Amino acid sequence: MFSDEACARVRPSRGRPLVVACLLVFSVLTGIAPMAANAGSEAEAEAVRLDEDLRKLAGRNAWDGVDGIYARLRSLESDGVTLSAVQHELGAEAALQLGRIREARGRFGLARNASADSVEKQRLQGVIMDIDDRFGSVVLTAAGKARRDASVRMSGAVFALDARAAISYANGEIQLSGSFDGLLPVGEYSFSAATFVVTSDGGVVRAEATVAGAPSRAAKDTKPSAEAKSRQKSEPRAQKPPREKPPREKSPSTRSGARPSAYVGLGAGSASWMSKSEGIGYYVPSGTGLSARVNGGMQVPVGAVSMIGELGWDGLFGSGGEKAAANLGTVGAGLGVGSTVHGRVLGQIGVGRASVIGVDPGPACRTEEWAMDVGDGPTRCEESAHWASSGIDYALVSPGLIVGGGVSPESLGGVAVTLELGLRGMSGQLVPWTARGIRYGLGGGQ
Repeated sequence: MFSDEACARVRPSRGRPLVVACLLVFSVLTGIAPMAANAGSEAEAEAVRLDEDLRKLAGRNAWDGVDGIYARLRSLESDGVTLSAVQHELGAEAALQLGRIREARGRFGLARNASADSVEKQRLQGVIMDIDDRFGSVVLTAAGKARRDASVRMSGAVFALDARAAISYANGEIQLSGSFDGLLPVGEYSFSAATFVVTSDGGVVRAEATVAGAPSRAAKDTKPSAEAKSRQKSEPRAQKPPREKPPREKSPSTRSGARPSAYVGLGAGSASWMSKSEGIGYYVPSGTGLSARVNGGMQVPVGAVSMIGELGWDGLFGSGGEKAAANLGTVGAGLGVGSTVHGRVLGQIGVGRASVIGVDPGPACRTEEWAMDVGDGPTRCEESAHWASSGIDYALVSPGLIVGGGVSPESLGGVAVTLELGLRGMSGQLVPWTARGIRYGLGGGQ
């Protein structure tokens, strides 16, 4: 069974591939088994097997299968099996992907109640509040001739995948049974010849499909009926209890409206200085040295990605001739994606100084033992072992590119283990470098 604290920062409906990657990578890194291997009863053994299937199907985005496995896990609760917060959340994600928003809301509530961590409870409550803000209750009916062509259509473009799934599911229910009682995205709709508006204020919108030319019927009940009240009591997903909502400004969110965050980081690795010739009289043999990084920045979520701005210091030391060193103040900008498992790419400009001690083959070339080749190619005497040292110390403007990623499981508290690969231009030669390190997120940023 997954850890209840895994993937605490990933919102499944917006980062679906990241949810699955997060859960699988986290379980691999920490060695967490799905459930206790020594299950003490037949029901527990069945739950272990189903949990394995749940993870595999979620990893393939097979949400119909995830929904079916989750239902079978729920049926084992009567035999004493307790589901984890992660299992409830995967069940909620499956319902969300299939358009059953009200059911997804209820499952997120079960995940919140099953979590023992207060931060995780707040995150899941934020997810429920987001559903309450973006969806409203609707009761639609289509009978007689109107049912044949009854279709729910939202005015304007629908971009959110869960919103599109909700509308598609509503149309499927109407075609199947002639009615729909659930949640639809906030907005204006047409229903055959009828029109109605869905809001998030808690009222229930009722509309009946009509044929063209017939008067449209749409009404909004601001007070739920006795039947609706009974259903809300029996189904946690239909409730909007204001007392359980944390203050809006304190509610964490991993959706597109998440707040900007800052980070600081350290890293070290290797740097490869490529061979470079300054023409006859100066030559820098290739070599491998060390790289070091100190960086900090901000990231601002914009939809499914984050905009990143970064300041730092990069140092490259070691070989590349007899001795080489570069100290650069850097500024970078780029994009990031993900939370628990994340990646990033940044363009960078560095300004500073470089000091390189290379070799001067000139004295060897001027000896009588070597004849100068004055052609376009290198001098034959560059093969000589009798070169003199020659150093340069110069100001440097160095462009660069960084591609990196990291893993920040909840158990590490805001710390991410990172790996970065870079390529930097230095006075005509390219210096590839690597850096492994850590990054600490201030306010959730990585």
